[in-house]
Amino acid sequence: MSTKTSHHSFTINPACSSSVYAIYNACHALQARDCDGAIVGGVNLIITVDQHMNTAKLGILLPTSTCYTFDESADGHGRAETAGAIYLNRLSDAIRCGDPIRGVVRATAVNTNGEVPGMGITHPSVKGQERVVRLAYEKASLDLNQTAYAELHGTGTPVGDPIEVRAISDALNDARSKEKSLIIGAPNIGHSEASSGISAVIKVALMTESGIIPGVALLNKLNPAILEDEWNVKVNKETSPWPSGFPVRRASVSSFGYGGTNSHVVVEAVESLYPWYRHAKPKRAAQYDHSTKRPVLLTMSAHDKATLGKVIKDIENVAAEYYAIDLAHTLNLHRTIFAQRAFTVLPWDTLLVKLHPPMPGLISAPEAIIAAYCVGLAVQKHSGVGSMLAVGLGAKEVSSHLPSDPSEVCIACENSPQSVTLSGQNEAIAKLRETLSAEDIFARELKTGRAYHSPHMTEVATAYESLLTSSLNILSEEDIQWRRDRSEMISSVTAERVMGTTLLDGYFSLNLRQRVRFSEAIQKIGTEDIFSKVKVALEIGPHSALAGSFNQICKANKFDRFIYIPSMVRNKDDANQLLSAAGTLFIANYNVNLEEVNAAAYDEREKHAFRRPRTQYLLVNLSHYPWNYAKSHWAEPRAKQRAASKGVSSARSSRQSCIGTLRRKSGVAQLAPGPRRAVAPRPQSR
Repeated sequence: MSTKTSHHSFTINPACSSSVYAIYNACHALQARDCDGAIVGGVNLIITVDQHMNTAKLGILLPTSTCYTFDESADGHGRAETAGAIYLNRLSDAIRCGDPIRGVVRATAVNTNGEVPGMGITHPSVKGQERVVRLAYEKASLDLNQTAYAELHGTGTPVGDPIEVRAISDALNDARSKEKSLIIGAPNIGHSEASSGISAVIKVALMTESGIIPGVALLNKLNPAILEDEWNVKVNKETSPWPSGFPVRRASVSSFGYGGTNSHVVVEAVESLYPWYRHAKPKRAAQYDHSTKRPVLLTMSAHDKATLGKVIKDIENVAAEYYAIDLAHTLNLHRTIFAQRAFTVLPWDTLLVKLHPPMPGLISAPEAIIAAYCVGLAVQKHSGVGSMLAVGLGAKEVSSHLPSDPSEVCIACENSPQSVTLSGQNEAIAKLRETLSAEDIFARELKTGRAYHSPHMTEVATAYESLLTSSLNILSEEDIQWRRDRSEMISSVTAERVMGTTLLDGYFSLNLRQRVRFSEAIQKIGTEDIFSKVKVALEIGPHSALAGSFNQICKANKFDRFIYIPSMVRNKDDANQLLSAAGTLFIANYNVNLEEVNAAAYDEREKHAFRRPRTQYLLVNLSHYPWNYAKSHWAEPRAKQRAASKGVSSARSSRQSCIGTLRRKSGVAQLAPGPRRAVAPRPQSR
C-alpha cells in the first residue's frame, strides 16, 4: 500500500509494536509540519499457516488459540485478526475545522531493550519497557499520577505478562497513593500481532471518551507472579466507570515487539483539555438541551439509489433519539456529498432563512430592502384605481377581445403562451369578464385592488421614485459595497438583460406602469447560451402563482431541463416549504449553504430580533455508510481463470483456506468466526 500512495507513506515492521511505531512517526511528521494529516493503519490477517507454525515453534502459541491474559493458566497467546486505522491531525487544526475529536495523543515514545543478560532475543526487559513509558511522560511533562489506566500488550504468556505489569508499575507508580492504584487491562480479542497497537489505541480512545473501563476477559485467577498489592496495580475484572479521583481521563498504551522494540502512547479525552468541547449525545444521555419547536432540513446522499434507501432507513430509525439540530449539523456539514441525494424536514426543529436581495449581487441587500419597502409605502399612500383579470388566452388571441382604447383595458402580464393578465378600469374589466365567460374562456378577476402594470399606476410610480431617491441617500458607501456583479438578470419588463445600475435608475417605477413580459423572459433564459447551465426556476413569493404559467412555457418550447421550485405555497407551513425548497436545490446539485439554511438557532430566551448562534454538536456514533456489495470487483490472473474454466483448482487457491468467509450485516463486512474452505462462493476457489 505504501508504494501506491503519495507523500510520506511507508510500511513499518518492528513486529508486534508496528502500529504504535507508525503512530509515533505520524505524530513527528505532524509536529514537523511535513504533512497536515496522517492515516495510521494496522492489519493482521491469518492468510497462510506459515506464520502460525513459526510462532508455535517459539513456544508462545497456546494450542487452544485463546488468550488468558494475567490468568494463572496463561501459557501462550491466541492469534487474532484485526484491521484498524485512525486519522491523526494537529489538535489546533481539528478544533478550528470543527472535526470530531475522539481522543488526544498527548505523547509517544519508542526504544529498544538492548541485551537482556542470559536471555534470548524474544525475552522482554522490565527496564527497557519502563524506560519507554517514562520517556513518553517526560517528553510531554505529564503528571504520572493523573493516569488512571494502562492498556498492556497482554499476550497471555506466563513470562511476558508479569514483566509488563512490573514495568508499568515501576514507571507510573513512583508516588501513587494506594487509594489510586493503577488500573490495568489488556485486549479481549486475542493477540493481533502487528495491528495490536492500533486496536489498543482505538479501544483506549473510546474508553477515555465514554468514561467506561471494560474488564479483562477470561480472567479466573490472577497469575501469582503478578503482585497487585506490592506493585500498586489493579487488574480490572469487571466493566466499571472511570474512577472519580482523577482530574483527567488519561490512559497509557504499551506495545512491544518480540525482538525488543518497545513503544508507548498516552491518550487523553479532549474534554480533559477543553471542557467546552463535546460530542453530541442521545437525548437521554445529553447534559444539554437542544430542543426547539422549529423545523430543520436533513440531507442525505449515496453513490447509488439502493444505498441511498439504506441511508434514509438508518437515519429514520434513530432520528427520534437525537436532537434534530445536532442531527442536521452532522448530516449536512460533516458528510461527503455523493451523486444520489435526498432530504427531509423534521417537523419539530428550527429554521432561519437569511434575507437575500431579489437580484443577488446586482444591488446590495440594503438597497433591495429599501426598494421593496418604498413600493409598499407608495401603494399604501394612494387609493386603489382599477382591477385585474386573469384570462386563459395568449397575448395574440386576447387582443381581439380588448377595447380599442388601452386606457380601458390593456395586457398587464404575458404569463405564458396560453395565459395573460389584464389591467384596466373596474367597469371595463367586469364587462370583459362576462364576455369571455360567455364564450367559455377562462376569466377570473384578481383581488389586487389596483390595476398593476398599467398606466393606472402612474401616480403611484411617481411617488415611489421620489420616496426611493430620498431613502437611498441614507445609505453609506459600505452599504453600497455589498454589490457584486456576479449574476445575470433578464428583465420581465423589457425581456432583455439588465445591469445593476439600471435597477435603481427608474427600473422599478417602470415595472409598475408597463407590461410584464414573463413568457418572453423565460424563453430567453431557455434559449440563450449564457443561461444554458440554468436548470432550476425558484419562485420567491407567498404562493406558487407562476407554476402553471412556467410549466406551460416549458411545454410549448420543449424546455425539459428546468425544475420549478416554489419558495412558499398557500395553505402549507411556510417554514417547512422554505426548507423543502432548499432541499430540492440540494438534490438538483446546487451549492446550498446548509449551515445558513438551518441557522435557525435563535436563542429563544432572547426577545431581540438579532440572532445568536446556538452551539451545535457533532454526532460520532451514527450508522456507518452501508456499502453496496452487489457488484463484484474480484480479479484473478488469466492463468487461474483458464484453469478454473477447465475445472482445475490451482495450488494458490488452497493457500487462502484460512481467510474465512465474509458475512455482511447492515452493510458492514464481518468475518465468520471460523475458517472456511472458500474465500468466496466460487467453485474454482475450493
